[in-house]
Amino acid sequence: MAASRGKRQADATVEPGGPPASVDLSLANSARAVVGGVLEEAGFLARPDGALFVVLHRPVDRPPSGSLTVCGSLFAEQHNDYRREVRLARMLASVGLAVARFHYRGLGNSAPASASLDAFTRDALDVTLAARRLTSARPVAFLGAGVGSLVASQACLDHPDAPLLLWKPVLDGAQYFRDLFRARLIAATRARAPRPPTTAELLATLVKQGHVDVMGFTVAASLHDSLVAARLTETLPRQPRRILLQPFRGARAAGVERLVTDWRARGCLVDVQPVKLVEDPWFIPDGAAVRASVHDAEEQLMADARDWLLSSWGNGG
Repeated sequence: MAASRGKRQADATVEPGGPPASVDLSLANSARAVVGGVLEEAGFLARPDGALFVVLHRPVDRPPSGSLTVCGSLFAEQHNDYRREVRLARMLASVGLAVARFHYRGLGNSAPASASLDAFTRDALDVTLAARRLTSARPVAFLGAGVGSLVASQACLDHPDAPLLLWKPVLDGAQYFRDLFRARLIAATRARAPRPPTTAELLATLVKQGHVDVMGFTVAASLHDSLVAARLTETLPRQPRRILLQPFRGARAAGVERLVTDWRARGCLVDVQPVKLVEDPWFIPDGAAVRASVHDAEEQLMADARDWLLSSWGNGG
């Protein structure tokens, strides 16, 4: 399991905010393609903690003027957000920015490893430094979607000047898992399936076995325990920072007003742009129905994120 944030290997030289300098920050076994004037490179970032699968988007015709690291969500929500993240990356690369998307350790195509909030934060920081070295892009920013909001906000602590964008942010890790476990019961009822284990039984299995299956997704005890203790309001220090909140329609949006008040009291410059999309965190919906109903709202979501980020860096707006 990865060490807690702030702890470094004693026998390695470390760059500020990054992994040991000995780590090769090129992408191994990579493949490249050009899509509409955007160069996309997919490969593996080799590290002592295990390789991460990374996709780097950048403009073909010029050096990027900045770099965004996308910290995605988990489980069904990550699946639902995937297309949005790809489209946003291509949109930003087409206006001169680099965008790095990646799979957290132990998930997707990245190497198996113990999962936790601190470990995912280290992943985001390693990817950010790799993207900066590979593209020479300055400055950097972070996007957190769903649970990825907790990852992105922690990663921002190592980059005090980085703008932070949050899509449908998870404010409370404990509430997130309560809702996820409740969603199992809803899914079973809809499918007229046998009654699944109660939440208490599920948690007992999690402790005993170190992992449980929730609607086809594996939840590791290390990840569960780290996220249950996480609160978005507690992650940012008392210092000025540009933040864009883009809440979707759903239960999470109810806590945004209090979050904004708290962060503004700390000196953060917070903008809020509600989005006409539903949170859809627990289930994978019918693709054709989603595409027919959300296209315009997604276009607005991404255009607002692009314009806000460019304005934050003073090269657009």
